[in-house]
Amino acid sequence: MAFLMIGFIFASLSTVEVAAIALLFSLGIELSQLYHAPWIDDIRQYRLGALVLGHGFLWTDLVCYSFGVAMGVVGEMMPKPALKLLSTQKFINIFGRGATCF
Repeated sequence: MAFLMIGFIFASLSTVEVAAIALLFSLGIELSQLYHAPWIDDIRQYRLGALVLGHGFLWTDLVCYSFGVAMGVVGEMMPKPALKLLSTQKFINIFGRGATCF
């Protein structure tokens, strides 16, 4: 999700730059979970704060973030013929009349 958001916000960046920023952002959020000052724990009491900042550090989350960014990079580098296949008439017919694709 971070890769997608950063890619949309900073469309002029290369795929490698977007991936690096997404990984650094994710690492920063995960490492912030090791910090438990009263003011940041107060933010975590709210639903949005808990969703964004989380509550506890898990190293496995870093693996998941890395995998998600890698999937974003693979999607960015997908060959154009594969993307074109998704927008063909055959694909549209599978999902019914009037469906719009890309």
